[in-house]
Amino acid sequence: MNCYYAWSKDLSVLHESSSGGIFSVIADKVLNNQGVVFGAAIDQETSVVYHTMIDKSSEMHLLRKSKYQQSVVGDSYKQAANRLNEDKMVLFSGTPCQVAGLISYLTLKGVDRERLITAEMLCYGVTNTEVVKSYLSGVCE
Repeated sequence: MNCYYAWSKDLSVLHESSSGGIFSVIADKVLNNQGVVFGAAIDQETSVVYHTMIDKSSEMHLLRKSKYQQSVVGDSYKQAANRLNEDKMVLFSGTPCQVAGLISYLTLKGVDRERLITAEMLCYGVTNTEVVKSYLSGVCE
């Protein structure tokens, strides 16, 4: 197994990111090639973390910063399959379990994964959304 580490040389990206900004660097390459990027965003009103797709660099702020809680994948796997079937490059970022779920889904559907890039974060478990909501509402003091 090989392990690598990297970070963005762009200081503005580095400061707007949680983990060195390498996700943004890879995502920009995909977007510049008319691809799409899937990652975790947070609803500021409900604190629900959900997977969403972006296709513009101007939307990158939605996916930056670590969320550290369970995200709702929704129909992201289906959307990723559709984009791959349209011969678009796809970057999917998520936990190892979510990436494995995507790969299983694509395999089941017979989707060519040649244009798929995945980015997994190190995971030691994720916090359930209900626990986060309780904490934010002051229940867990």
